[in-house]
Amino acid sequence: MRIAVLVAAVFCFSALVGLVAAFGSVKVAVLVAAAVFGSAMLALPTQLLFSGLFFLSFLLVGQLFYFGGFGQAVWISFGLGGLLFAKWILAWFDSSQSRRLSVLGALAGLFLFSVVFSAVINLSPVLQAVAGGKNLVGLWGVFLVLGAGLVATTTVRRIWKSFFWILLFQVPVVVYQYFVVAPSRTRFGSTTGGVEWDAVVGGFGGDPDGGGYSGGMAFFVCVAVAFAVACYRRGLIGAFRLWVAVAAGLVSVGLAEVKVVVVLVPVAAIVMLAPHIKRRPLIVMLGIPVALVAGVLVLFAYESLHYGNSGTTTNGGPAEIVERAFSYSLDPEHINYRTREMGRVAALKLWWQEHSLSEPGEWLFGHGPGASRGNSIVGAGEAARRYPFLIDRSAATQLLWDVGIIGFLAYMSACMIGALKAAKLASTPGLDKVDAAILESSAAGLAMLVIMMFYGRDPLEAPAVSVLIMLMLGYVVFQDRRCVARVG
Repeated sequence: MRIAVLVAAVFCFSALVGLVAAFGSVKVAVLVAAAVFGSAMLALPTQLLFSGLFFLSFLLVGQLFYFGGFGQAVWISFGLGGLLFAKWILAWFDSSQSRRLSVLGALAGLFLFSVVFSAVINLSPVLQAVAGGKNLVGLWGVFLVLGAGLVATTTVRRIWKSFFWILLFQVPVVVYQYFVVAPSRTRFGSTTGGVEWDAVVGGFGGDPDGGGYSGGMAFFVCVAVAFAVACYRRGLIGAFRLWVAVAAGLVSVGLAEVKVVVVLVPVAAIVMLAPHIKRRPLIVMLGIPVALVAGVLVLFAYESLHYGNSGTTTNGGPAEIVERAFSYSLDPEHINYRTREMGRVAALKLWWQEHSLSEPGEWLFGHGPGASRGNSIVGAGEAARRYPFLIDRSAATQLLWDVGIIGFLAYMSACMIGALKAAKLASTPGLDKVDAAILESSAAGLAMLVIMMFYGRDPLEAPAVSVLIMLMLGYVVFQDRRCVARVG
């Protein structure tokens, strides 16, 4: 066994050295060194790798990307995710591990199979498949080791409790980006005043001149605040800490101008309040309309804060403001040829128009991992090169182009079923209060994720967001297994 591992290591090292020679790039050389070093990290305990992946993804990778200009830093997270994947494979051969396959596990297997199968039948170029496939596969290792029970519950609880401090960490970063980076940014885009506030992304990374993962930051903020609310309702934190979390969230999403929050907040409110409709109907009946009103007020704040000095009118009622905020996203014909950016609905419409059931191959299985990527270290994908604009407008369109309707439905089904299971498990009698709060906020987070998949590419490309998604899905599987074991 050791000889086989040594031979495999030598083969991989030789291949990586060949890549360095072919590209002659310092960045590629750094990636090779990281890959070799990462292989040695397999000897580290799963717990340590898991915790390291989480904190590096949330606190280091985004800063290297945004402030250091090192976009390839995302490979740190995806590489560590690959190590966790390997840890799960090794644990699978341990007879003490449960072989029970959950619904979420089956959907995850179907999605991963669709990625590999799509690469094989499309004969995807190796570099394109690796560059695009890492986003689709790399961080599923987090889901697998969590679901298999290879990570202690105390570690998971500690990570969720750290969300409060990571939320506070966003505030000074966002303030600096809004007042220092954004005003100096090159102005471009379809709006009169430019889109300089796209540079406000918190600690989630991106290009200060080209925009970043502000949507991912907003998604995390909503999940973190939902967790704070769930903890408060169970007496785990006091009112002061709850309001500090809410205030930090408002500052972060307010300065970043992320309109999807208008939809995310009501979705989270509905998911978290719905289970209590029998016991507290009045609170539920009041809470959901309040969340909707809060969303509209956020739009009013954006109109005043971001558009007040841009030449764009801030007059009009709520209906007009909502239309102005979302019209370009919902316009099925919107394409900005200067920025090469499509509207969200326009991108979905293009995919539908370009695929037909009469040729089911690409409709079912896609064009291969990375085919839709407009920008990559190895160049544009094979499908992306056909168009003068970027077709990978959102995570949903990426999945449809890359792995087809089968992979897309597997991923989306995992999100929706995960949300339903999390909500059900959160009310399990005798469940630890922290675990119940984690599951309740995971239900809200996975429900919001369904919206996020159509908003931007962050769920697949932003390491911190991908880690958060797998953290929620994996813990649902783990708690589901524990529940079944208790019943058994």
